Formats: sequence, C-alpha cells, structure tokens
Amino acid sequence: MATKKNIKPVKKTDGQKVFNCVIVGTGGQGLITLLEILSDAAVKNGLDAKTSELHGLSQRGGSVEVHIKFGKKVFSPLVEAKKADLIVGLEMQECLKAAYFSGPQTQYLINKT
Repeated sequence: MATKKNIKPVKKTDGQKVFNCVIVGTGGQGLITLLEILSDAAVKNGLDAKTSELHGLSQRGGSVEVHIKFGKKVFSPLVEAKKADLIVGLEMQECLKAAYFSGPQTQYLINKT
C-alpha cells in the first residue's frame, strides 16, 4: 500500500514550468498503463506532454523505468539527473536505483508492500 507523507505542491515560478516525473518498478506492475493515464490527463488539461519508456527484460519481472514531462511546452521526454519533481516507486529496490534523478525539489511516492 502506498503511503502519502509531506507531499507538497510544485511551486510554479512562471507559466513555463515543466513537471518532471519518473516512475519505476518491475515488469507487470502497470507502469506503462500509469504513464498513459498521466499523459492523457495532462493533454486533456491543455498541457504538452512527452513520455519515454525503458523496459528491457520487463516481461520477466525486470526493471521498468518510464519518464513523463508535462507543461506549457516540452521539448524532451527524458528527465535529467537531479531534475525529477516526483519519483513514483512501485517497488522499493527500483526506487533506490532511481535516486539518481533526485534533487532537493524531489518528492517521492513509494509503494512499501
């Protein structure tokens, strides 16, 4: 079960803010479905959204990493190191691997089960 602690809204400095999110887990957990839902929601709210998937051995329970960026105008789907606003971890070990994307602004949403 996911727990929610101290999640703060992203502060917008201007209308050009791009929200950077990385979702990590293992094959079969629905990361790509979650990515599609978030992307559709962003587009339906008038935002530009770009997504990227990395899922090598995902069919065998391997690592899956997906990126989504949305905002007024997005040029690249990949979240840069230390630039994630949100990291969603559906599996703890994969979430630890994603710490590479974490900066001082990053919030985590982690499934602990």
